[in-house]
Order: sequence, then C-alpha cells, then structure tokens
Amino acid sequence: MKILIQLFFLIPIIVAFKDNEVIGKVGLKAIEKFSGIDHEGVEFEKTYYITQYLTTTPINARSACKSYSSAMDLASFESREEFLKIRPKLSAEIRDKPVIVGGFLHGDEYRWMSSGLKIDFRYDPSKGKNCLGLQKEGAIGYVPLTCNEEYLFICQKLEFHYSN
Repeated sequence: MKILIQLFFLIPIIVAFKDNEVIGKVGLKAIEKFSGIDHEGVEFEKTYYITQYLTTTPINARSACKSYSSAMDLASFESREEFLKIRPKLSAEIRDKPVIVGGFLHGDEYRWMSSGLKIDFRYDPSKGKNCLGLQKEGAIGYVPLTCNEEYLFICQKLEFHYSN
C-alpha cells in the first residue's frame, strides 16, 4: 500500500510542467511573474507559485519545489523592486499563517538559499527561529520561523533569457 501511495504522488509531479493546467492538480497556484536583469546583466523571468494544501518544513520545502521542476526553487525576493511587485499578489494569497520562503539564518543575518545574498531583515538569532517566511499582519512582511514546523510554501521557477 505504501508503494502505491508513493507512485500516485509521483505521477503528477512528473507531468507538472508539460501543461500549466496540471500545476493546479498538484497543488501549486501561479501568483505572479517578475522580470529583471541579474548582477551579470542576464535577463530573467521568475514565476511564483504558492502551495494550496501541501505543507512541509522549511528544511524540506526546497526539495519539494525542486521535485516539481529542476528550474524551481524556494522563492527569493532579491531586490526591493521585486518584493514590491509581488507583494500585492502575496497579500491576496497569504492568510493568517506564515508561508515559507527561501531565507535562512547564516551567522547573525538572513540570506537567500538560492543566491546567498543578504536579506534586509533583522531578528534576534538567539530565539532559535533560523528559517524565514512571510505573513500577513496588516501588510505582508518577513517573519522568522522554526525550521521543524510545517507550513505552506512559495516556489519560484527561474528562466534566463540569453541573447546571441
């Protein structure tokens, strides 16, 4: 029985990015796109997805995102412009509980898992909340999370646009 359940779970993941309609069947909802130019001058586009019912710990969320597609990772908002663009859509999607994003405590500062870039967020590291999320308390903002509790999470699919 355990093997049958695991196979049933893997089938939607394998086909998840062959057809955008299938994404909803595996519990991901597209919420916004952001286009920009990275620090090396390469154009990119990120599409953000929020899980609708699948919860996991911050430690396992990155693997969950990557299981949907090798181009996916936990969400990271690496510029103020990016965060301000996505914030209205997040505000409509995030309810009263936090959701996981790809930030972690490194020394005494938070950094993005995908790039290692510093996050402009201050928190007392002695409190033991080493992972990062977003929560709606009036406005959307970063909140520290314990890394062993389960939450919904936000993935991003990153596509680069190289010119010849």
